[in-house]
Amino acid sequence: MSSLGRTIERLKKAAVPYFGPLFLSVCVVFGGAGLERHDWHSVLFAISAVIAAGCALTWRSNTKIRSALVPGILLVLFIGSCLAQLLPLPHETWMALPGRSIIAEGSLFLDNDTEWRSLSLTPDRTRLALAALIVPLAAMLLIYRIGWRKSTKVLPWIIAGLGAASAGFGLAQVFDGGESSLYFYEFTSRGLPVGFFSNVNHQASLCLMSLPFTAAIAGNAIAQGRSGDGVVGRMIVLGAIGLMQIVGVLAAGSVAGYIMLVPVALLSGAILRPSKSEGRGRMAGVIVAVFALSAATVASSPMLSGLGTTSFDNDSDMSRRGIYETALRGIEDHGLLGAGFGSFETVFKLYEDPSIVSATYAVHAHNDYLQTWFELGILGLAIILVLLVWWCWKFVQVWTMKRDDTVRLRRAASLALMVIALHSLVDYPLRTIALSALAGTCLALMIVDRRTAPAPSGHPSDKPAHNSVSI
Repeated sequence: MSSLGRTIERLKKAAVPYFGPLFLSVCVVFGGAGLERHDWHSVLFAISAVIAAGCALTWRSNTKIRSALVPGILLVLFIGSCLAQLLPLPHETWMALPGRSIIAEGSLFLDNDTEWRSLSLTPDRTRLALAALIVPLAAMLLIYRIGWRKSTKVLPWIIAGLGAASAGFGLAQVFDGGESSLYFYEFTSRGLPVGFFSNVNHQASLCLMSLPFTAAIAGNAIAQGRSGDGVVGRMIVLGAIGLMQIVGVLAAGSVAGYIMLVPVALLSGAILRPSKSEGRGRMAGVIVAVFALSAATVASSPMLSGLGTTSFDNDSDMSRRGIYETALRGIEDHGLLGAGFGSFETVFKLYEDPSIVSATYAVHAHNDYLQTWFELGILGLAIILVLLVWWCWKFVQVWTMKRDDTVRLRRAASLALMVIALHSLVDYPLRTIALSALAGTCLALMIVDRRTAPAPSGHPSDKPAHNSVSI
């Protein structure tokens, strides 16, 4: 190989650890809104598709994927259930399905009665929602393809930095005024610190998800037992990043964010300085108790009745309670087979009381589990619940595993996914590209093998040296 070829090869190897962080950064900075009115998100879909295809084409046959079998199978089933909603059905069969009579009576379809129609009532929206699934899939594949050691070289710093940067950007928006040009989206919470997002609740989610990674980086630095000005400087930087993340949650004004900050901060402290005497059974009990209490608090808090920070009126049709009640009426018709992935905004309007409809309308159910039931029926809901049960099992496993140089990052990733699971009870974090990409990244970090694939004979191993992870 020529000297130029060797140089190019070295540059490629040096660049690999930055592929994941760069992709995630692009998704977070430019994917902070839902899919409803942002057709330019197709650029992110295209980038994700290229990454997913590249990972598939260069996939190593000896890559260990056992830990990813359950989420992989569930993801295939989920995508399959969405695709099945696009299959054309004869008019007679379609009319025999639950909830179709109200559609025909409402003249939603203006073509003749012999037309073949898909199970999804909004096939275009279903295709768009399906395209969005490529983003978290690409994030997961990228981590697996690159491997643990290279993936975690700079990624924890990037995740922590994105949370702090979005928090700082949100404060700048507030200081610049409600008409600030710093807001990325036309439909946004002007006057509030939304950061890279259009919704303050999602800003709070990002800050909460990034906080455990700050603790993991600091914990690894402490565990290495090094001293000197470099380490002191690093800890000062991490302290500033952590403080900015907490300020971002508090400034966002998301009540769910306030509630989740307590367990996230406590468990981040456990990541930072885990007790040497912690027992597996006791730790598992504490984790289960914290998660259950947090879920119950988030779901039942009377302060979570309005959309974001704008409405706390329990009697309003646009309160969370009002949306849930209307959505449940739709589920009476579509709960078996679903109205179509991504169809909520359109189909929900058919079940509103026309005498009290106002200019405010619901784009999402503000409960992703309920919305999944509405859109994908009982099968889609079952897939999500099985995935949630599996994740809970892995969560406890990660928090009771024998400590090694990967444990802090795995715990940080599991804690970030806990934020998503809890916030989905009262919001729709995974309906944004930014948070779905981060969730896919965290899921991969939580389960990817430390040595993703054994190196062929004669080649350097991908297995990292002890305590070499993340910093």
